[in-house]
Amino acid sequence: LGTGPQQSKLLDILTLPDAKPALDSNAKAALMVALLDGSKARKQIVAPTDRAKSVLANLSTSNAPELQGLRQLALRAIGQWKLNDLRGNVQAALKDPNLEMRASAIVGLAAFGDAEAKQQISQATQDSDPIVSIAAIEQTLE
Repeated sequence: LGTGPQQSKLLDILTLPDAKPALDSNAKAALMVALLDGSKARKQIVAPTDRAKSVLANLSTSNAPELQGLRQLALRAIGQWKLNDLRGNVQAALKDPNLEMRASAIVGLAAFGDAEAKQQISQATQDSDPIVSIAAIEQTLE
């Protein structure tokens, strides 16, 4: 999907509310997965524009049912692209009642890769829900 700057531009277009052609949530999610997977495979950090970063911030805290898939991807992106100013959104999602959201927060947090993240992931391995604890254990193995 191109270089880091090209991926940033694609992310910016993806997060435009009135992008043409209009994309539904599923199409946006599929492109976001491709961006995340591509930048991870190439070890590239995508530097979102301020507007795109604002959209990621809003998505990462959204409770709208139709945006939950994109919320999970935003949590992953925040960590993978080392958006430290949005780290608190990922940490807050560790307490979300939705198990899949907590598991996505673990993936995002683990991507920061620092001592604080490792400590929080280690704590999450003790979560009472197996989905969450397994997600945390998987992240400690990567």
